[in-house]
Amino acid sequence: MAFVGHSPSKTMGRQLNQTETLNLTLDRHNYSQMEHTMATTSNGQHGRGIKRTSNRAGFEDISHSRIGRQQPRIAVNRPAYQMELGQTIDVETAYEKALLRHIVNQNTVTQRNMNSFMQGLNELHETCIQLQEENNVLRHENNVLTAEIRSKNLIISGIDESDTENSENLKTKVVQFLTEALAVPNIDVDVVRRLGQKSGDWNRKIQVQFIRRSESDLVYSKKKILRTKNMKIFIDRDIPKGWQEEAKANRSKKQARFNMDAYQADHLDETSQPF
Repeated sequence: MAFVGHSPSKTMGRQLNQTETLNLTLDRHNYSQMEHTMATTSNGQHGRGIKRTSNRAGFEDISHSRIGRQQPRIAVNRPAYQMELGQTIDVETAYEKALLRHIVNQNTVTQRNMNSFMQGLNELHETCIQLQEENNVLRHENNVLTAEIRSKNLIISGIDESDTENSENLKTKVVQFLTEALAVPNIDVDVVRRLGQKSGDWNRKIQVQFIRRSESDLVYSKKKILRTKNMKIFIDRDIPKGWQEEAKANRSKKQARFNMDAYQADHLDETSQPF
């Protein structure tokens, strides 16, 4: 009995032709898909890298890289790090990433040290303010004590000075002056001394310290008698130089304020007069 049908050789040849046709179709499809991927990537529509395809056998198809024409430049979306300094840097390599991390860490350490320094500076500033307040309190207390001590003192200027003068005969000379010129006998004088260094024929001032403030006030109240006797001797309170300048400035301010008040009063009188 004869077998009717195709021969095995013809059947095998037909299957090989079909396989080659299928492989060619897949290769063309992969090539078209690769061109589309490269075109869209160059236009910025996709992310980083090239999409690879595989043929039917499972091998990567990279034949498109050997095309004769120049391939388009593929844009890569690189990550960006935002630094505290407000700068944005595109990172390209692992070395640059490591360097950038080091810079950011150093910047963080520097900022932390700066914050610590500013905190210490603020604490030091507060300490200085506290010390300044304490200094002002101590200075005020010292001024009060100084004023209390000097309230018993008087400064007498114009009494003759001799080369053989000492503390004993100077005290005798002052008591005699108070008794004869001011009619204040039996006054208790504690300490008497000249102020400053001897210079030429100029008579230095005398600082007289009384035992009680009442005696100092009594002598000071009789200073006007010296004017009636035409004596060129003057008696003043023992006030520190800084206080004298401050008192002089206050008197000038009061005088200026008084003059301004008088001017305003006169000006108001002039403007209030009827036409």
